[in-house]
Amino acid sequence: MFHSAPAGSKPFSVKRSWLCQLKESTIFRDMLSIPQPRNPEVIEDSLIIRLPDAAEEVEHFFKAIFDDKYFQPPPAQTSFEAVKAILRLSHKYHVPSLRERALRHLDTAYPMTLAAWDERSVARSFPPATRFEDKFALLQIATEVSATWFLPSLFYSCCTYALDEMLDSPSWKGSDSMSMNRRACLVGYSKQHIATSRVLRFLLLPLKDGCELDGKCGLVAQRWLNIVDTWRMSIPLEVWSDGDWKKFSKDVCAPCLLNARRIHRLARQAFWDDLPNIYGQPAWAELEKLKKLALR
Repeated sequence: MFHSAPAGSKPFSVKRSWLCQLKESTIFRDMLSIPQPRNPEVIEDSLIIRLPDAAEEVEHFFKAIFDDKYFQPPPAQTSFEAVKAILRLSHKYHVPSLRERALRHLDTAYPMTLAAWDERSVARSFPPATRFEDKFALLQIATEVSATWFLPSLFYSCCTYALDEMLDSPSWKGSDSMSMNRRACLVGYSKQHIATSRVLRFLLLPLKDGCELDGKCGLVAQRWLNIVDTWRMSIPLEVWSDGDWKKFSKDVCAPCLLNARRIHRLARQAFWDDLPNIYGQPAWAELEKLKKLALR
């Protein structure tokens, strides 16, 4: 019988016939092979092994080990909580197959290309977290398990929140081990805001020479600029949507629209290319090499 950490203590009874499924883990294999003391701790004739982990995480982890259908590879769907828990504990207790599976799930939501980022709402295998503290906790876990290639998009996702929401979050006030990620968030936060202005720069720059509406497209862009000034400025990749293009296109000529789309597309790509640097990470090409080594 396994017990989780005392703060959320919960017993997990594991049949002796199932223990062979733990043998992939070198940690559990060594744990179970150690000679037991003369007076071991028992409950209902079951040997007690205490794990210093939250009960909710251990439950996800054990279900993934003992139930083949519980945590299948993507495109099978799972939960944010399961991915987070299984990634952390499979790394901690050395269960390579589950670690790789969790990384592949994470890859559906935090990809390495802008094209994949734009399609992640369709491709992702688990629902997005809505609270900053959950995303920051996932960022910390990705750091702990050396899944460095996820960090740029995770940092980006964390820094889409308002600064006061970030600073007031319980996860932000965590242990000193998070200090480097906290610093990276604060350093990159202002750069991410500045990038939003650059992505919207097509509303400031002169539009295509030879405007078919005698320059009126520039006035349309100015009106939009007054509107977007009140928008959320921490989301450079999402601040201007397909719906905005549909509305904008109704009032500008075809050449001006084409030029605006080009400027916007290049600005988004430039921000994505620079995203690792903004948060102090290696370039995408280096991160891709790390990913290939981990997911061979």
